[in-house]
Amino acid sequence: MGNVIAYVLLGIVGSALLICVLGLIFRKRIGHDILGWHDCDATGFDGASATGVCKYCGKECLQDSQGNWF
Repeated sequence: MGNVIAYVLLGIVGSALLICVLGLIFRKRIGHDILGWHDCDATGFDGASATGVCKYCGKECLQDSQGNWF
C-alpha cells in the first residue's frame, strides 16, 4: 500500500513539473494567446502608474502598485 501512495505522489509531482516546464517553453502561446496575459516592458510614467507596451501585440499597459500589469 505504501508503494501505491508513493507512485501516485510521484505521478502528481511529475505532472506538475511537466506543466511548469511546458508553460515556460510555450509562455507566449499559453500566457498571452490563451490566458490573455500581456508581457509588458516599462516605457514611461504617467504621474500615477508606470506605462508600458506588450512585447507581443503592442497593447498599451499600466502597472499597479503591486507591480502587476493590466
